[in-house]
Amino acid sequence: MSAVFETLDELRQLPGLHQAVVVACSFGKDSLIALDLCCKFFQRVECLHMTYVPGLELTAKRCGYVRQRWGMTPHVVEHWGALEHRRKGYRCFPDDTVKRKTIKDIYDEAKVELNCSLIVTGTRAAEDIGRRAGILRGMRGETAGAWPGDYHPLAFWRHSKTQSDLLPYLRNNNIEPFEAIDGCKHGLSNDAKTILWLHDNHKKDYARWLEVFPLASAVVARREYFGIGRLEDAKECASPTETPSPATETVEIGT
Repeated sequence: MSAVFETLDELRQLPGLHQAVVVACSFGKDSLIALDLCCKFFQRVECLHMTYVPGLELTAKRCGYVRQRWGMTPHVVEHWGALEHRRKGYRCFPDDTVKRKTIKDIYDEAKVELNCSLIVTGTRAAEDIGRRAGILRGMRGETAGAWPGDYHPLAFWRHSKTQSDLLPYLRNNNIEPFEAIDGCKHGLSNDAKTILWLHDNHKKDYARWLEVFPLASAVVARREYFGIGRLEDAKECASPTETPSPATETVEIGT
């Protein structure tokens, strides 16, 4: 049995234990699929989005898509990484009054505030060795080192240039990934590729980013003065082209 059908079997059983769930949604392909799956099985679904900078037009646009597509308004909170950056002074001036939070803290707060008993993520084991180890620890019931979140329905779904469970699901369930909508092929974090992409494509959001992280302008200045950090030249900033490939199984789930 494929990982996709194993996920569906699990989802048929979980609503008996949890009536309401929170889906941690970065607006990437994985988390959009997790959100869509949960909406098909659970009585109530809430969407949680963590942002490095509040008030971005891009975030508002993506929240609007979720609202139109699934009928819910995402609950937007500050990313735990942004709190750490602001406290330590990464691309800004240090502010030791900023309270640290872990991703688990944010998940626990969301459960209480949204009155839900389960955190669902779109994390996949194949993304990196740390995620794989964390997911496996969680499956064994270990708390130390387990990947944050209670349930990862896409944990063992495939996604590569030759085989993908994600792309057929998106296509068959009429879900348009945001990279096709706004051209961003990566999450919005406080790294060079995000800053350069915002500067080149979304001036208002770039200006808003500088209000929170004023020293991020150095990334653009470095490119202007030295030609360092250009998206087309920096290997770590390049976004690999994804070629849709048919999976061996095509799954379409009716509402």
